[in-house]
Amino acid sequence: MQEDDVNKQENFNYISDEKKSRRLSALNIFLTVIIILLLIALIVFTTTITSIGVRGISMMPNVQEGDRLILLKRGYTLDYGDIVVFHREEDEESAVKRIIAKGGDVISFDKNELKWVRNGEYVEEDYFDGEYSESYFSSMLLELQGKGLTIPDGYLFVLGDNRNMPGSYVSKDSHMYGPLPENTVLGKVIRII
Repeated sequence: MQEDDVNKQENFNYISDEKKSRRLSALNIFLTVIIILLLIALIVFTTTITSIGVRGISMMPNVQEGDRLILLKRGYTLDYGDIVVFHREEDEESAVKRIIAKGGDVISFDKNELKWVRNGEYVEEDYFDGEYSESYFSSMLLELQGKGLTIPDGYLFVLGDNRNMPGSYVSKDSHMYGPLPENTVLGKVIRII
C-alpha cells in the first residue's frame, strides 16, 4: 500500500507542476500583452496627443487657470471657434486662444455693436459674455476698427475669451499683434480637464 501512496503522490505532483506551468505561461502572455499595450499607448500619446497646463486668465471663464488641456498634435482640421495652443515667439511661451478667422477671411470690429465681423457678418460668440474693457480697444490694431484686416493664407486670427480683464492687462492675441502663422500651432484642444 505504501507504493500506491507514493505513485499517487508522484501523479499529484506531476499534475501540480503542469498546472503551475500553464499558469506561468498564461501570466507571461498577459504581461507581454500589457507591456505591448503600454508601449503603443506611449507612442500614441507622445506623437499624437499631449497635455498642457493652463496659466493665466485670458481664456476665462471657459478655460480656467490650472486646467489641463488635452491636445491633438496631428491629424486635425481647424475651424472657427476651435481652441488652439500655439508657440508665441515674442515671449518664448505657449498660449491658448480661440480661432475667429482663417486665411482669406476679412476680420474687423464693430465698436458700436461691440461685435467682431468676419466677411461682412457678425461672429456669433456664445462662449463670450460680450463685455470689453477700455484697455482692450486702446491696444487694438487700427485696421480692425476700420475696413478690416485680410488674413493671409496659412495664418489664423485668434482671440482670448476674456476681453474684460482688470486694469491694463489685455490678452496677447491677434487683436494686438495681428494674425499668427498656422505653423506655430502646437495642437488643437480636444478636451479640458
